[in-house]
Amino acid sequence: MSVNVSANDVSKIGLSNTTTTSSIVLSTDDVELAKFLDKEADKSTSDGLTKISSGVYEFKSTADATESTITFENNALVDISSLKVSNLSSLTTGGDIFNVYTNEAVTIEKLGGGEDISINNSGNDVMDVKINGDTSEGIAYTAGTYAMLTEGTIAVRDNSTSATLDVVAINSVEATTTSEVAINSFTAASDANVKSISLRNTGAEASVIISTTDGTTAQALRDAGLNENADGTFTWATSGVDDTNTLDFGTDGIDIGNISFSDVDKNTTSNDVIFIETSGTVTISNDKAEGTDADYGHISVSLTTSETAAAFETAGVGFGEVSSGMAFKNLEGLMALGEGDLTSETANNFMSVVDDALTQLNSVRSDFGATQNQLDSAIRNMQTVQTNIKAAESVIRDVDYAAESANFNKQNIIAQAGSYAMSQANAVQQNVLRLLQ
Repeated sequence: MSVNVSANDVSKIGLSNTTTTSSIVLSTDDVELAKFLDKEADKSTSDGLTKISSGVYEFKSTADATESTITFENNALVDISSLKVSNLSSLTTGGDIFNVYTNEAVTIEKLGGGEDISINNSGNDVMDVKINGDTSEGIAYTAGTYAMLTEGTIAVRDNSTSATLDVVAINSVEATTTSEVAINSFTAASDANVKSISLRNTGAEASVIISTTDGTTAQALRDAGLNENADGTFTWATSGVDDTNTLDFGTDGIDIGNISFSDVDKNTTSNDVIFIETSGTVTISNDKAEGTDADYGHISVSLTTSETAAAFETAGVGFGEVSSGMAFKNLEGLMALGEGDLTSETANNFMSVVDDALTQLNSVRSDFGATQNQLDSAIRNMQTVQTNIKAAESVIRDVDYAAESANFNKQNIIAQAGSYAMSQANAVQQNVLRLLQ
C-alpha cells in the first residue's frame, strides 16, 4: 500500500517491522525535503537510506523488529509538505511501521492498496486524516484519540475487545484559535440501526438543523417532538447550558439512512457535539470544502462509551476502521465497486438505496410535472390574451376605405353647402342695407 504524509516540525522519521526487516520507497517533489534526504543518504552512517534517483529513495530497517531512524542534520525540524511512502506491507503479513516524529498535526492521505492502515498516536492527540480511494481502503486506529476530518468522507466503528464504544462523538474538539472557529455541516449514516442521537454543548445552549430524505427517519424525528420547518428540515436544540437532548429510537433502533446536520457550532470554548449510538460502522462526510464554503471547519470524530462521558474525545481504545465512501448508504458506494465486487449480498444491501433513489426520483419528476403543467396553463392563457389583443388591433387598423371615403365626401359636401348658405344669407343682409341707404 502507499500513503502521502505531510507534517510540520518533523525531527525524524523511522521504519521497522513487527517480525522482520523492512524495505519501503520514499519519494517527494519538495525540493527542500529532497535536499535533507540527499544529505542523509550521502552519509556513511546513514541508517538504511539509499538514493535511487532524484527525489526517490529506498529506506530499509537494518534488523528484525528494530526501528531504523533518520534524524535530520543538526537536529533540524523539517517541514514535510508531501512525502509519498510506498511498498508498505500490511500488519497482517508482518507489518511495516513508518513513524513520523513531531509535535504537530500529521496529515495522512491513503493513495492505494486494499489493506487497512494502522495509526498509533504516541503523545500527540491531533491527527488530520484524508482518504483517497474506494470503500475497501481504510485507516485503523489502535490508540485512544480522535481524527480531524478536513474533507471528503470517513467511516468508523469499534473493533475493540476491551471496551464497548457504541457511541460516535462528532465535533467534540474545540477550535484552538479564532481562525478555526466554524459553523460545520456534515452527513452521517450507519450500516446498523441507530438507537439514539444526542446533542450537547458544555458551554452554551446548542441548536442545529437536521435534514433527511428518508421518510422513516423524518417520521421518527416528528415522533421525537422535533419542530419541522417549512422547508422540511427540523430544528434540534437543548434547553440550557451543558444540557443533553437525546432522541431515543428504542431498543431496536431505526435505519437513519443519510441524515445531515448543519449550523453546528465550533468555537474556542465549547462546541455543539452530536453523538450517534449504534453498533455498526458510522460514515461521516464533511459537507463543506476549504476555500469554497463560508464558515468551513475541520470536524473531529471519536468513539466513546456515552454522550455524558467526561472526556468523550479520548475514551477507550479509539477507532477500529476508517474507510472512504458512504458504505451501502448512497449510489456513490455502488458506483465505486470494482470489477467482481458486486456479489448477491452486496446487491441486496444496495436494494434499499436504489429504492430510495427511485422514490426520490419519482418525487422530483412529479414536482417537475406539476410545475410543467402550471407553465403550460400560463402559456395558454398568455396566448389567448395575445390573440385578443391582435384582434382588437386588427379592428382598429383594418378600416373600410370605400365606406369611409364616401362618408368623408358626404360630410365635405354638407360642409360646403353650409358655407354657401351662410354666404347667401350674408349677401341678403347687405342688399337690405343698401335699400335703406
